Amino acid sequence: SMPDSVACRPVVLGIRPEDIGVQATVENSSAGCREGASVVQASVEGIEPRGPETYLHLAAGSQGFVARVHPDFQVRIRQTVFAAFNGDKARFFDSTTGVAFD
Repeated sequence: SMPDSVACRPVVLGIRPEDIGVQATVENSSAGCREGASVVQASVEGIEPRGPETYLHLAAGSQGFVARVHPDFQVRIRQTVFAAFNGDKARFFDSTTGVAFD
């Protein structure tokens, strides 16, 4: 949950690419995530192969984010995928200063 110090303030949500699970179908989208994880439908905007891992540049509405997947994960540009965020790994930052909230 969001810290009380963040309430009613503009914040930036930060989460590392390895803490976002991506699946091609909604049925398996929360696999590997804790129970009750939120699933977001997103569009693949870019694919960045990096040897032992691949970074997917994704967009959900006007928000962009990057997820890390196994290099064998089959995906194409503009494909719809489903992303599950590990909320335990999320951090909130002040949108003005960039300082993280504890």
